[in-house]
Amino acid sequence: MCLVCLKKAHTNIVIKLEKDIFNEFPREQDNIKKLSKEGKIKLTKADLLRIYGKNWEDIISTLIRIGIIRFVKDSNTYRVEFIFRPALGLAYSS
Repeated sequence: MCLVCLKKAHTNIVIKLEKDIFNEFPREQDNIKKLSKEGKIKLTKADLLRIYGKNWEDIISTLIRIGIIRFVKDSNTYRVEFIFRPALGLAYSS
């Protein structure tokens, strides 16, 4: 894929996150941004407790519902969805 195409795709994903997700779910904006600050794609329950505090399960339930994160049963971890990783500045090696 050409560099210009990649830059355009990244821009479109950032716009989708900022305009669609943040506008539709304004109360979740801070919780989504915390994933970016954490800098990890794979998150354990301990990670989420540290990031969000004792109400982490309610917060993650909402982020799962809106499609930002998913639970991976095999590894018992949570993962930021592929489409939002670039917009959150997350690389696969995270």
